Amino acid sequence: MNVNSKEWGTVKTVAAITETSVRWVWNKTKDGTLPQPVKWGPRTTRWNLEEVRAALRNFKGVTK
Repeated sequence: MNVNSKEWGTVKTVAAITETSVRWVWNKTKDGTLPQPVKWGPRTTRWNLEEVRAALRNFKGVTK
């Protein structure tokens, strides 16, 4: 996986994009609405923002 060719974001970044809370992001990740994040290290987790935006286009609960 080439992490440099993609745009990555933290849980706070995903919450800002979706205009929701951090808890909502984790809940929607857990239920499969949002893609799984990638663990970069013991305390570093990132979402592929391209995948997040694609998932949001398919999710009718979020309009952005």
